[in-house]
Amino acid sequence: LECVQEAGELIFVPRGWWHCVLNLEPCIAVTQNYVSEQNVLQVLDYMRQSPQCVSGVPSHRRPLLLSQFTQALKRDRPGLIERLEAKRDRHKVPAVSLWDNLVPAQELKSG
Repeated sequence: LECVQEAGELIFVPRGWWHCVLNLEPCIAVTQNYVSEQNVLQVLDYMRQSPQCVSGVPSHRRPLLLSQFTQALKRDRPGLIERLEAKRDRHKVPAVSLWDNLVPAQELKSG
């Protein structure tokens, strides 16, 4: 996806989308990473699995960011992480392999 953003326009980049910005002229950019109850577990997973990819934080602070963020959540929103993890665990769907998605069970029985 490629575009030219004009003055006053907004671009939303979904979570997990790699992107690159090339400024064609001097400008001011305002960015924000948004964390809500709907995506906080994914954010925590991302920070745990890919701390080197977290932007907007000096590289020497990245190893500490996950624990600092988790501590702040536990202090300011007690029980939130545990409640969301329990909800996620209740709604977990068993993983289906790519093979099972490609080959219907009837074909395996008749083959």
